[in-house]
Amino acid sequence: MMKHALDYDAPAAVMPVPKRDCGYDRSEREFESRLEDLNGRLQGLRNEISLVWVNGEPHVLDVVLDLKIKIEAVRWMLRVCKHLEEPARERVFLTVGESLNKLEKAFESHPRPKRKSTFWF
Repeated sequence: MMKHALDYDAPAAVMPVPKRDCGYDRSEREFESRLEDLNGRLQGLRNEISLVWVNGEPHVLDVVLDLKIKIEAVRWMLRVCKHLEEPARERVFLTVGESLNKLEKAFESHPRPKRKSTFWF
């Protein structure tokens, strides 16, 4: 007896299910753009070293270096996130977004460098 193409006894071909987009490509581009913006804004900050008290002990804090390290940490989280599967990918995306929001708030609270006025006589 000849088998037909629609024979139900034949094993079904396994087709890979395409991943849902969930807007991650758009989010990745947005996050990368925000990171580049923060990195550019970092170049314009004054490098100030201050003394802070942590647990009753003095510590030296370099604000620009601290922000630079945090920006690079978020950049690495985003790189790792691109290789993760759900649901870990979604969690890391949320963490990246929250971290970027906190960094942007930190930049807003840091004083801008004062422009030096130049007088030409």
